[in-house]
Amino acid sequence: MPGMNKNDVKVWIEENMLIVKAEKVATQHHEGQANSGGELSPENDDWPANSYGRYHQRISLPESIEFEKIKAQVRDGVLYITIPKAKATAKVIGIDVQ
Repeated sequence: MPGMNKNDVKVWIEENMLIVKAEKVATQHHEGQANSGGELSPENDDWPANSYGRYHQRISLPESIEFEKIKAQVRDGVLYITIPKAKATAKVIGIDVQ
C-alpha cells in the first residue's frame, strides 16, 4: 500500500471475514510552468509523485482465533495485520465400550 497512511486504511471483522479497504484520492493540481511556446519546459516539470488508488479485500478467517485481539498497523507503506490464534485446549474424554 505505497503512499497510504493509517487514515487511508480501514480494517474490520464481519461474519468471520477480515475486510481490508484502502483508498488514496488523487490530488487535483499540477504546478508545471509553461514556457513561451505554451509547452512545459523539462526543468520546470513538476509531476506529482503521490500514488492513488483503491484496494478492497475480504479474507475468510477460521473460528480458532481471538477476534478481539486482532491488530493492524501501516508502516512504510506496508499493512501489518496480527491475528492471534486461540489457545487450543484439547479435551480427552474417555468412552466406555459396551
